[in-house]
Amino acid sequence: MVDTALVDENIFFDDRRNGRQLCFAPGNSYLVAASDSFGRITLWDLRRKLCIYVWKGYRDAQFGWLQVADKNMGNKKGESSHAFLLLAIFAPRLSVLQLWLVRKYRKIAVFKVDPQSHLLYSPPLRVNKSNLAEQCISVCLLDPSGNILFPVVPLASCLQEVRPNPCWVHELKKLFKEQWQSELALQEQLDFLKGMLVSIHKAKDIEIFMDEIFCDAKSLDWRLTCALLESIVAHCSVIANEEEQLDLIRRRCERMIEVVNFYAVISALGNEKSSKLDEQAESNSLIDPFVIQALNEKLSNIHSLYDPDIEVSSFSLPEFLGLFAFNCKELVFKEGISSQQLANAGNFVFEPFLTHISTNLFCRYYQSLLSLSAASWVLMLCSFWLVSVRPYSVTTEQFLCLLVGLIGRDAAKEDLLDIIYKSILSSYRIPEALCLSEFATTVFTSLCASATTVSPSWQTIDKRLILWIAMCKVLRGLYILQGFVNMWESQNPSAQHSVPKEDMSLRNVLLASSDYFVEMFCKYFSIMDPPNNFLQTDGNEWWYPAFTSLKQLFPFQFSSDSLLLNLGWQTASQWHFGFANVQLLALAMQYLQSLSTARLRHCSSSFVWKTYCCDIAKLLFICDDEFFDHSIFEQHGKAILCHLHQLITFCLDSLAQCDSDSSEVSVMPSEDFLCTFVRMNAKPKLFKKQTLLDRTNQLSLANRKNLELHRQLLLTALSACDSGNYSFGNGSALIELFPECTRNIFFNDLAVSVSEDEQPFMVVYQPRIKHLMAVNADLVERTPSGLVPDVELLTELCLAWNIDYDILRRQAIVLMLRNGNFETAFQMLNMVQDQKRMADDLFNMLCQFEYCPSPEGNVEACHKAVSEVRLNPQGLTSAKKFTLDILKKIITYVDEVTPPDWTSKAYLDRIKNDIT
Repeated sequence: MVDTALVDENIFFDDRRNGRQLCFAPGNSYLVAASDSFGRITLWDLRRKLCIYVWKGYRDAQFGWLQVADKNMGNKKGESSHAFLLLAIFAPRLSVLQLWLVRKYRKIAVFKVDPQSHLLYSPPLRVNKSNLAEQCISVCLLDPSGNILFPVVPLASCLQEVRPNPCWVHELKKLFKEQWQSELALQEQLDFLKGMLVSIHKAKDIEIFMDEIFCDAKSLDWRLTCALLESIVAHCSVIANEEEQLDLIRRRCERMIEVVNFYAVISALGNEKSSKLDEQAESNSLIDPFVIQALNEKLSNIHSLYDPDIEVSSFSLPEFLGLFAFNCKELVFKEGISSQQLANAGNFVFEPFLTHISTNLFCRYYQSLLSLSAASWVLMLCSFWLVSVRPYSVTTEQFLCLLVGLIGRDAAKEDLLDIIYKSILSSYRIPEALCLSEFATTVFTSLCASATTVSPSWQTIDKRLILWIAMCKVLRGLYILQGFVNMWESQNPSAQHSVPKEDMSLRNVLLASSDYFVEMFCKYFSIMDPPNNFLQTDGNEWWYPAFTSLKQLFPFQFSSDSLLLNLGWQTASQWHFGFANVQLLALAMQYLQSLSTARLRHCSSSFVWKTYCCDIAKLLFICDDEFFDHSIFEQHGKAILCHLHQLITFCLDSLAQCDSDSSEVSVMPSEDFLCTFVRMNAKPKLFKKQTLLDRTNQLSLANRKNLELHRQLLLTALSACDSGNYSFGNGSALIELFPECTRNIFFNDLAVSVSEDEQPFMVVYQPRIKHLMAVNADLVERTPSGLVPDVELLTELCLAWNIDYDILRRQAIVLMLRNGNFETAFQMLNMVQDQKRMADDLFNMLCQFEYCPSPEGNVEACHKAVSEVRLNPQGLTSAKKFTLDILKKIITYVDEVTPPDWTSKAYLDRIKNDIT
């Protein structure tokens, strides 16, 4: 009984707050809960007259006490029973029933209920502690339909706060491991299992819990498993959706139901007797027979790559469930599953289909059976084919029909190559990757020729796929290399000590992988034009996973330096040059540039290393003149220049670091590739202290009489001079680049102001202007009509020589007008800074023309000088003429920008009169 002296309603309520409900806790006469008109529920300790906890925002709420006890504990001597006191709060305005653990003031369960329900609670009876578990008072909820609902509270949700580790794993093994997996479980056990599952709050614990029940079991009955999963889904659906883990449990169980049903269908199909398929249906191949013939030849050696010890065994339901990751957005395979598991799954799934159902029929309905991603289907099929092609006589035609069918049915969502790429990337196992890469290369090339399935846009193809397939080609060559190395060591054991294994692998990787590597890249990059952002990724993204696999498979140490060096060399030497392989080479060089000089020399002998660099440099800059066309620069911008300069710097550094005699190099066209580089009229980003000229002087230039090379090299070096970021170094070293006999032909008195000491580079002002105007006239002459001349180099020279570029701009406008490029010339007039001098130049040009009537009766202007007469494209002589409109535009411009007191105003008026 409760001591009435302790109950004073003034401690609960006052004049403003009206009491609604008062309930004493069972088994504790000093703990009481009270609600008021303000929508607050308070928990009081009557002995200390202290408010312990307050729940706010519960207007019109009803509550009652609930006890949860462990019947299985406390039976032994020395053990005490565990009982937990809960407060059940029904909030009709929220339409929920909440259960709060009083000890921790934590909400452990929420149920979605009808807001018109009513909470029924009976005051507790006085009981002894010995029969506490048997005398628990229940709280129930009466809904408008007359149904009475009892909230189920698992003990695990209460124990989770008082024990360091969750108890549900122990309870699971104790109650279910040997009972429900082998026979139909009691409804009480199923309810207890659902309660434990709902009480878990961490996603990681949910995954462990589900794996303990389903994936790690010895055997499962698919009917009982499906019934249990459906019951869990229904149980989660009636609970309030504000708990995130409940939605996770529901979605996982729904996917597991799909997998279990698929397993049942495949098992039933496999138990039927084999039937002969309709040969006519099977002969309807989905791809070109020539492709099948080519693949038969290429795939013949892959069978030997797979582990022959792998045996296909029966597949149980727990093993099948253990393959999948159910916590992803879609159903996919788990990471790190073994080849044995994948082969068993493929055999379980595809063997019944290949013996009972036609390939076309399977490809048509496979996604309706199991919503597995297309990439996972492809990977499972590939692994199955590798291990089952011999025992089941699965032909290449059947394999390819299934593969194309699996991919083709999903074409509306994903690109064919994207699916294959995901399949390769989902596992770093090399045999499957090789099989898919062979398929992708042959089929994709065939489909591109017919333009039927694959989109011809690079934007729809994952850029990393191309690199992955390239690495697979190299890996195939390495398998061949492995066999060669083993045979070579067995036949000539003494040769191992005479030739370093590192150098031997370097040469043989080149021989074994060059044809596959170059063939694939040439096909892809000759078909399509890659976008500007192609290959702008971290280099480790595409080669490091494959290299890691090599380290695990090969007994000898294979250097990544050698691998990338060969990739770069083969790409540069046998590829049709374009923007994409500039980036690929730069990607490989970024890694090689980070190596120390010692490691560079260790890659191979000095002679081999220098030969590689020379070949890269030569073929990089002289193999394709179309690469340096203006349209390429307009399309790709400064990215090309950056990559080219990186490669040039790498080649120069490498050659300078090698100590061997330059006579060992067969042909080193240093002049050729430097000349080609400076022709690009770009501003090279050089290092702070060392100039391009300084780096070039470290090379053994064999041909110092190439005046054109040195002239362009000097102009490029001068163009890089900008606000102190570039230092010319020793001026005398710069002059030494030009042979003494021809030094003054181009620069006249260039050497007059250059002393032997290190002084700033100074030349006479007037020769500079003459030279720039001559170069500018040549640029304007070679620029097609309608285009603005590329004057970036001249702009940099003007900055370096402190010359006003407006002089060259005005000269270009006059020259374009004389050449008939009127529209572009008038557009450039807005860019002129000194308008008065521009007017003087145009007036001088007008004075050099004579005016006469045209055949149409208008006035036209012809140049007086005979030298202006040129040959037109038909080989006939023609003179540039000004029409009446052009003359009026020029005169109007001169008249507007000149002041009224201009000295030549009278002569301009005379010209006006002549044309009118």
